Amino acid sequence: MKHSTMFEDYTASLGSKLEMLLKCQPLAEVELAVYAEKAGLYLFSEEDQHLYVGRTDDLKERIQTQRRLGSATNQAAFAYAIAKKELGIANVPYSTKNPTHPKNVKGFEAAFRRAKERVRAMTVRVVKESDPVGQALLEIYIHLRLQTPFNNFSNH
Repeated sequence: MKHSTMFEDYTASLGSKLEMLLKCQPLAEVELAVYAEKAGLYLFSEEDQHLYVGRTDDLKERIQTQRRLGSATNQAAFAYAIAKKELGIANVPYSTKNPTHPKNVKGFEAAFRRAKERVRAMTVRVVKESDPVGQALLEIYIHLRLQTPFNNFSNH
């Protein structure tokens, strides 16, 4: 593949992949078994409001981890973002020894648990995409098209 056409080749399918994602019926927990060890993107929504798009090399495991009540903040990134927004926490310092780290903010653990319960109640749709570059481009494209409010592409 020539470098001049690589980007065009990747971006040519973005619109159709988004259509496939939106046409996917929301999946129940038992239906995720079909996607075990499959790479792709997932979209969490509440009714018609699309809130978060993510990518993974194992759709079933990643979605279950995002929904698991016992997941830690580094495992349930979506719930973590919801809890931070609820408490008005903008920037996250790396060290948990820092008093402004979310884990040190009063009420954070309760907000994080509520957020995980909220994520568990959301619908989820998936679309397969095994290529890592295709996943990255598709995640950004879906975020921009659907304006998913809990995606954050800032550097750490």
